[in-house]
Amino acid sequence: MKKIVLAIILSCFIIGQVKAQFGSRVLNDEQSKASFVKLTYHSMNDSVVNGYGFPNPTSIKHIVFSKERPTEKKTKDWQSIKVKYAEFYYNKLAMQTRSVYNIKYSEKKLFLTDTLRVYYIKGKGSGISNGLEALSYENNNVRLYEPIRWEGFNVYAKLVYMQTKNEEPINSKTHFLNYNNQKAFMRSSKRVFKGCSKLVQKIKKGAYFPKSRKNLKQLADDYESLCMLN
Repeated sequence: MKKIVLAIILSCFIIGQVKAQFGSRVLNDEQSKASFVKLTYHSMNDSVVNGYGFPNPTSIKHIVFSKERPTEKKTKDWQSIKVKYAEFYYNKLAMQTRSVYNIKYSEKKLFLTDTLRVYYIKGKGSGISNGLEALSYENNNVRLYEPIRWEGFNVYAKLVYMQTKNEEPINSKTHFLNYNNQKAFMRSSKRVFKGCSKLVQKIKKGAYFPKSRKNLKQLADDYESLCMLN
């Protein structure tokens, strides 16, 4: 009996630590009109749908969707939709400052300066769940993804997912690179690029770390030129 009680206490402690590390994500029944941006999504059976919504912070497999943009300040008229691909058209600066400045959302091209593209990808490795990730960079042969960064999302782990373009994203083999620290990056990159000694040698000399747009672009481009085209 004492062992069972001790196990329950230990489990609660571990769960608490996980919540503290990764934060809590909430999706209320009633959502603010301001959260809904213009979007296009491809369903799991490849139908294309236009509407409004945002990434679902409580499920990496779904987006929040409404056929029309809400007219009231708050709405319960929305659905959680599982998608293969989605594009969200928005203004990043307006989103980041709207708690301070009352900037009205617009569908004009001059206002919609940013696009978030998310793909459903599988087989990420090490027990990481299948689901939507944000396209970070792509060239003719390689795609890189990162965790979605959006309102309501707490992103702590610095993971980057890589695919080649031999197949569509949902069916393509996925590898992950751990950018949480240099040792983790070296270890994961040696595993991913073990068949490409030229790239591994550059990594050993400190290339592509820390994680930045410049370094990720260089990594994908070098992988294409050194490992795929040679």
